[in-house]
Amino acid sequence: MNITVKIKRQAFESTSEPMWNQYRSAERVEKLIWKFFPLCTGLFMMACSSEPEAVVDNNLDPSVRSILARYSEEAVQNPDLPQAHYNLGVALARAGRHAEADSSYRKALEIEPEYALSYQGLGQLAFRRNLNDVAASYFRRAITVDSTLAVAHNNLGHIYHRGGELKKAIRHYESAVRHEPHQAQFLLNLGIAYRGLDRFGPALAMVERAASLDSTLQNLDNILASLYFAAQRLPEALRAYSRMASEEKETVEAHMGLGDVYAILSELEKSMDHYRRVLELDPNNSEAHHKLAKVLDYRGKLPEAVALLETAVQLNARSVPSRHSLAILYKKQARHDDAERVLKNALDLDKENVDTLVLLGELYTRQGRYDESESLLTSARDYDPKNSECWRQLGLLYTDWGRSQEAISALRQALKLNPSQAQTHFNLASVLRSSGDNENATRSMKHFEMLRRISDEIAETGATLHDTPDDVEKRLALARNHLLLGHKMQALTQYQSVLAFKPSHMHARLELVRLYVENGETATALRLCLEGIDRFPEHPELDRLHFALGQVYFTSGRTREAEASWKRSLELDPDYVEVHFVLATLYESTDRNDLAGNYYRKFLDHWDSDSPKATTARKALERLAAR
Repeated sequence: MNITVKIKRQAFESTSEPMWNQYRSAERVEKLIWKFFPLCTGLFMMACSSEPEAVVDNNLDPSVRSILARYSEEAVQNPDLPQAHYNLGVALARAGRHAEADSSYRKALEIEPEYALSYQGLGQLAFRRNLNDVAASYFRRAITVDSTLAVAHNNLGHIYHRGGELKKAIRHYESAVRHEPHQAQFLLNLGIAYRGLDRFGPALAMVERAASLDSTLQNLDNILASLYFAAQRLPEALRAYSRMASEEKETVEAHMGLGDVYAILSELEKSMDHYRRVLELDPNNSEAHHKLAKVLDYRGKLPEAVALLETAVQLNARSVPSRHSLAILYKKQARHDDAERVLKNALDLDKENVDTLVLLGELYTRQGRYDESESLLTSARDYDPKNSECWRQLGLLYTDWGRSQEAISALRQALKLNPSQAQTHFNLASVLRSSGDNENATRSMKHFEMLRRISDEIAETGATLHDTPDDVEKRLALARNHLLLGHKMQALTQYQSVLAFKPSHMHARLELVRLYVENGETATALRLCLEGIDRFPEHPELDRLHFALGQVYFTSGRTREAEASWKRSLELDPDYVEVHFVLATLYESTDRNDLAGNYYRKFLDHWDSDSPKATTARKALERLAAR
C-alpha cells in the first residue's frame, strides 16, 4: 500500500471527536515520512482521537503513555525541528497536559514563526477553555499562513456555526472539504450547516458522502434520517428510522421520526403508536405530547388533544408552536378567553412571531376589537409582507369594520401572494358585491367556485385517506389536484408517499423526477432514475425511465450520458417517437448537424404534423439547411 494512503487511512479510521480533530494532511507530511515514519504513524492515530479532560499520567492508557514518551524523546533529539515540538504538543494535549502542550506549540513557533499547525493546536487549546474568540484568531492565523490547512478551516467553521453565523461557517467548511475531500467529518459538518439554511439537497449529498466514507460518525443515522424526512424523501426516511428503531438500543429520535413519517403517510394509528412509545421512553417529552395531540385532534378526539397540549405547554413553557396549537383547539371549544391568554403568553415569548400576531388578530376581529386587531395584523404584515394569510385577515378585519376599499386592497394583495386560496376569492367577491362592483365580484366568485371544487376534492380525499393509506389512486388524485392549485410540495409529498407503499410505481417516480428537475434538484432526480432502473430492470415502462434519465443528464450538461440513455430508451421501445426529437435537439446543440437532421426527419415521419413540436422540428430543419 502507498505510504501516504496508509497514513490517511489510519488517521481516518481513528477519528472519533465530531468537530475537533487534529487531522494532518498526509501530503504535507510526506517530506518527513522516512525520517519520522514510526512517530508520524502514531501521531495520526492519536491526533484524530478525542481529547479527554486532564488526567494523571499514571491513569493514561499504556499506548498513550508510550507515544508521549516517544514524542518527548524525539523533541529532545531534534530541538530545532518544529515538527517534533508540534508532535509533542499534540501528545501532551491528548494526555490532558494542556499548559505543557501550549508551551510545545509555542516552541515550534519560535523555531518557525509561520508554522501553521501550531496555530491550529493553540486554537484547539483555546477552544477547550471556551475562549472562542481567541481560538478563532489562532485558526485564522493558521489559515493565513497556510490556506490549504483543512482542519483549521473546519474548526473555524465550527466556531461560526456555534455562533449562528451559518453562511460564514459554510464558507470554511467548503474550504475544508475542497482541500480534504475524503474527510468524512468535514463532509458531515458541511451537510449539517447546509441543513441549517434549509438547503436539503446539498445537505443530503454531503451527509451521504460522509456516510459512504465512515458509517461510524457520531449521530450519523439520525442526521441522515432527519434529512430524508426534511427533503420529503419518505421511503428513505421510513427505512432509516425503522432501522434505528429495530436496533438493540431503540431511541426517542427513531420513534419520533417514525411517528412523523406515518403521520404524513396518513397511517395515523401507527403514528400514534410511535408517539406513545416516545412518551414511554421519555414521559416529559413535550414535542411528543404536541404531535400526538395534533393527530388526536384530526381523529376528532378534541378533549384528549387539549389535555396533551396543556401538558406540552407545562413541560416546555417556552414553546411558542405548542401555544399556537393549544389556542386553536381552545377556539374550537369556544374557550376564547383561554385562547387569548395562551396567545398573549406566546407573544411575551416572541413579540415578532407572525403566526402569533395573526392568530390573536383573528381572535380580536371575531370579538369586534378592531383597533387591537389592526395593531397586531399590521405589525405581522410589517414583519412578513409576503404572508398571504396576514393580508387575508387584514381584509376580513377591514370588511367587518366597514372599510371596504382597504379590505379590497388587502384581499387582492393576499391573492397576489397566493392565487390558489379559494376562500380569499370568496372574501373578495363578497366585499366587491357589497361595494357595487358586480362585474369583478362575479369574476372572483367564478375563481372561487373553480378552486373550491378542487379544494373540496382534496379535503374529501384527504379526510378518508387514513382508512386506506396505501390507496395509490387516491394519492395520485391528490397529487394532480395539488398541481392544479400550484401546490408543488404537497404534490411531491403524495408522489413520495406512493413510492413508500409501492416503489415500483413508475408514474409517481417519473412525476417526482419532473418536479425535482423543475426545482433544480437534478442530483435527486438522477438518483430516482438510477434507483428505478437498478431495482426494476424488467418494468414494462423502463423505456420511460431511461427517457427521463436522458432529460436529467441533458439538463445537467452531460450530453454523452443523455445520448446513451435516450438510445437505450429507443432500444426498449423502437416506437417511442419523442426520443427522435430529443436526440435531434442534442445533436444540433453539439453541432452534429447531419445526425440532427436525420432524427428531426424521423420524428416528423411519425408525429402529428399540426402540433407545435412538429412546427419546431420543421423550423430546425430549415435552420440546419441554411448552415
